[in-house]
Amino acid sequence: MENLKLLERMLQTVRQMDVASIEIPDWKCVGCGECCVGEENFVRVFYTEAKRLSEVMGVDVHDIIEPNPQTISGVHLGWILRREDNKCIFFDGGRGRCRIYQNRPIVCRTYPFMLDFEEGRIALRVFECRGLGNRNSTSPHSLKRLLK
Repeated sequence: MENLKLLERMLQTVRQMDVASIEIPDWKCVGCGECCVGEENFVRVFYTEAKRLSEVMGVDVHDIIEPNPQTISGVHLGWILRREDNKCIFFDGGRGRCRIYQNRPIVCRTYPFMLDFEEGRIALRVFECRGLGNRNSTSPHSLKRLLK
């Protein structure tokens, strides 16, 4: 419950930000799917996101999530979408596309960008992605809309 309150405060802060001040590097998704596959690419989700997704799909929430394998002192760090053969279960490798694109989690909507809250400051972290350096299709305003 405490984590949910913290998330809500963080999202409220983002919603009130002057988004024009966020510098976003050129980026456009190239549809490679590398963010969905790989030994260390986990799709982290909040339980509430997973619950909503399971309801949309008509399945039990535990059919689509599993504990995050990363731990601190033996405690799992939340949830990830289930994986098979080192890829998200919703990634269609044949088409190179997400099968739940319209309902994908927040982390998928904003990848390769992540807002990092450290010492009272908000910083934009950018993860490695083939789409970086391509013509920018993501503006600060569209990033903010994704978080609403």
